[in-house]
This record gives sequence, C-alpha cells and structure tokens, in this order.
Amino acid sequence: MSVSEILSPMSVDRSVINSQLFTDDSNSGEIADISEASSNKKLQLPRNDRQRFFEVVEYQRDILEYFRESEKKHRPKPHYMRRQTDINYSMRAILVDWLVEVSEEYNLDTETLYLSVSYIDRFLSHMSVVRNKLQLVGTAAMYIASKYEEIYPPDVSEFVFITDDTYNKAQVLRMEQIILKILAFDLCTPTAYVFTSTYSVLIDIPDKVKYLTLYICELSLLEADPYLRFYPSMISAAALALARFVCDINIWSTELEEITTYRLEDLKEVLLCLCKSHNAAITLAQQAIPEKYKSEKLLAVSAIKPVDINEQQYDVILKNYNEMLENAKRSKELISTPLATATVMTSTALTSPK
Repeated sequence: MSVSEILSPMSVDRSVINSQLFTDDSNSGEIADISEASSNKKLQLPRNDRQRFFEVVEYQRDILEYFRESEKKHRPKPHYMRRQTDINYSMRAILVDWLVEVSEEYNLDTETLYLSVSYIDRFLSHMSVVRNKLQLVGTAAMYIASKYEEIYPPDVSEFVFITDDTYNKAQVLRMEQIILKILAFDLCTPTAYVFTSTYSVLIDIPDKVKYLTLYICELSLLEADPYLRFYPSMISAAALALARFVCDINIWSTELEEITTYRLEDLKEVLLCLCKSHNAAITLAQQAIPEKYKSEKLLAVSAIKPVDINEQQYDVILKNYNEMLENAKRSKELISTPLATATVMTSTALTSPK
C-alpha cells in the first residue's frame, strides 16, 4: 500500500449511510421523508455541554469520582520540554493559540480543543519533534480529538486546508497513526473543561462565573509550565475559586470543598499561578483566547478586570474564610443547643416521680 492510500485508524465510513438512500426506488417517497427527518434531527442536536450526561442524579458523584481516578492515569510529563532539542514553550504557545483559532473557525466544541492540547503534551512527553513538524502534530491531534468528541467532525481535507497546504493528506493521516500508537489509543482523559462542566451541573454556578472559570482554565492551556504539574481537577477548582473572587462572591464554600475534594489552602499555588496568567492575558502575543471570550454569548468575560493576589493577600483571604466557617459552625451549635436542652428538660419532666 502506498503512502497516499493510508487510511485513518479512526475513519468514519459514511458510505453506509449514503447507500441506504439508494436501495429501493419504490420507497423513494419514504426515503425522502427519512432524509428530511434526519436533516432536521441533525440541526436539533444539542452541543456537547454534558448537561444531559448528568441527568441521572444517583450516578453524578460516582462519575465525578471516576474522573478523578482517570485523570491520574494518562498525564503528560511536567518537564518534557527539557528533553526537546528543537522546540520550546514559546512555540507550543503559538501552536495552542492557532488551535484555538481553528476550533473557532470550524465551530468545534471546547472539549475538542482541550483534548487536542492533552494529546500534544502526552505525545511530546515521549517523542522528540523538530519545529517544522510541530504544526503537523497539532493538526493530527485536533483531527483525532474532533473524531473522538464531535458529532460531525471535519474531514481530513479541512485540516489539510487550514495548514495552508503545508502538509498533505497522507502526512496528516500518517501522523495520526503515530500519535495513536504512542498514546496506545488511550484517548479518554478528563480535562479541566470536563471538571468545570461537571461542577456547573452539580452546583448552581452563575453563567458569568462559569464563563470566567472557563476563560481562566483556557488561558492555562498556553503554558505547559507550571500547569502540567497540577491535575486538571485542581486547575478547574482553583479557576472557579478565582472567578468567584473576581465576581465578588465568597471565594469558596463547604459544598465546593465536598464536591471538588479540595480545601482552599490546597489551591493556593495553582490559584496564584492562574491569577498571574489572568493578569498577563491582555499583554500576551497570543490573543485568540481573549478574543474568543469577548463574544456576547460568553458574556464578554475576558473584558472583566482581573484581580492581583499575592501570597500574603491569599493568606489573609484564607484566614478570613476559615474564620467565617468557624463562626458559621458556632452559630449552628448555638441554634441546636437550646433544642437539645429543651429535649433533656422535657425528658426529665416526663420521667420524674410526681
């Protein structure tokens, strides 16, 4: 088989669908109705925000626990760039910025973008890549992610087109095979986007806070260092805490602590890093993410003025939060104490001899 005849390991055979339309001329009217119904169904399909996935309430916490276990299995090496001889963090940031533009151009789901970056980092953790092939790796990674995540993924020819024909179809398909082999076809890995979506389902988070959380999480994609050192669940939780603080809402709560399994003190390091990234976003050379979150449908959250929190200020915030929890606990005890006393007195009165 020649290189040009290479087939995608994850190819979708659309001929099966098309052949059904030409099997019986006698049913042409019925087929036309089915075709029209299928077309309408395609238009009505919901975007992949995972809201429907969590409708079964009794499984929500189990699914979240599975995500926490799964995120530990397929992690990129935090300092893999030290072993790369021809690329650096700056080139990676440019690639991620370009992938954001591609995902917006083809209206891909945000999770497709996160998975693409995850596949790139995992691949680069094991393989050395020359700079003129880095975009090819990114293109093939997004092609894989789109077929994994999207209902109607773009064709490989579309991905060749977006590279301005820098690479051909055979090269993209060949790189797809290499990436899949290196990743051992382990493509299911939860991202910060998944955890943010999950928290949004489990807790009533205002849209403004949700989109700001997603914006801060997406900014973290541009920087492999330091964010590859943290679990996606921790990045998501810290971004949510920062977004709440920016929106002048209590930075954390006992409910969030229970659902995320992170205490506010656990989030200190990553939250301070996210705060720096949020403040630096306006001066970045890569502006695809801020531009994306300027849209009205995302409530223009990238235009919200960031806060600057240093280590000392965080310690004060943490102290105030712990004091608030302690006061709430005392108030709860005070409310319950008279009831307990009354119960004891009533019990005594009933059992006392007359």
